[in-house]
Amino acid sequence: MTVKKMRAAVLGCGRISKVYIPTIQKEFSILDIAAVWDPKRERAVENETRFGVKAMTKEEIFADPTIEAVLNLTKPEFHYEITKEALLAQKHVYSEKMIALTMEQAKELLTIAKEKNLAFTVAPDTFLGGSWQTARKLIDDGYIGTPLLVNAVAVRSYQPADASSAKRPMTMSPGGGIPYDMGGYYLHAMFHLLGGLNRVAGFIKTANREKYFFNPRNPSYKEPVTVSDDAPNTMTASLEFESGVYGSLTMTSESNLFYQSGFTIYGTQGTLLLPDPNCFGGEIRLRRSKSGGELWESMTEPMCVPATHGYTAEERGIGAADMAWAVRNGRMPRADAQMGYHAFEAIQGIRQSCSTGQVYFMTSKLTRPEPVRPGVWKGTAQERALDD
Repeated sequence: MTVKKMRAAVLGCGRISKVYIPTIQKEFSILDIAAVWDPKRERAVENETRFGVKAMTKEEIFADPTIEAVLNLTKPEFHYEITKEALLAQKHVYSEKMIALTMEQAKELLTIAKEKNLAFTVAPDTFLGGSWQTARKLIDDGYIGTPLLVNAVAVRSYQPADASSAKRPMTMSPGGGIPYDMGGYYLHAMFHLLGGLNRVAGFIKTANREKYFFNPRNPSYKEPVTVSDDAPNTMTASLEFESGVYGSLTMTSESNLFYQSGFTIYGTQGTLLLPDPNCFGGEIRLRRSKSGGELWESMTEPMCVPATHGYTAEERGIGAADMAWAVRNGRMPRADAQMGYHAFEAIQGIRQSCSTGQVYFMTSKLTRPEPVRPGVWKGTAQERALDD
């Protein structure tokens, strides 16, 4: 049976669009990128020339009945506005993280999508990658026994050193601080593996608010820049999952250590060391008690039986493809916006906990998304699918 492709438009033609579009064109035949738009038309025209997709106005895209979906790849501060317009225009939506800037905005988007019976999904979708699906299988099959604890750490440097950075980089603007910029990757991975949260608590702040551009090649060299209060950049949080698992998530973008990521799940019978949730692939290591001593085993070597999933490279667009398959097959998308909302509420709840000194009880509920069927390996767009 031939499945009808879903024609889609990309809204927002910044750097990440140049990763999404060619990946989708090469690997996910369920999607047909038919149009691009950007408030700076020259960027849309650049993508038109590079990828062979038509540069259109936003109004033309929303009025075109053959375009069923949009990929909202704009900056976080525009996610609510663009997603709302798209949903009201009767388009399915895949949005980059986070879902919105406020809980009220996020709730409104969920309501509109439900009322209009539209698929609404939110990045990040890295948990659909091969390593994370393999980790899910290891946990579900009992390789670590009953999960007890999850510990995650993300340390980065978001200092405005790049020669091409704008005067007010995204990471210093509302919705761009590291808990929003990277927190979703870690939280979505946790939700995929362990389920939803019951309550959260922690500390979160905007440290080192007054900065300056210290790269002499930058046009704003030595000019001061103030980080927004709505762009917190340092956080440590305690998490209680509905399953009873406890977790911790610590993040900062203010370290001189450029990049460090850690993700560990401890169980009654074993421990999993997992890769960076910003990636679709990476090594998984398992440690269990064995006769003769304790050994770390790689679970991502080609001949390892549990490593049964593909899609481990830069697979931006896999969440949008899964959404298209979900629409065609009448199921819930794995990156459904309920997950994005749950992650957003968790970060907002941590902020509230820090202000009040009290534990925050989650109001949203989340069911773990269905795992990708084992045996789904990466191939060309003409050969592979995410569904049977």
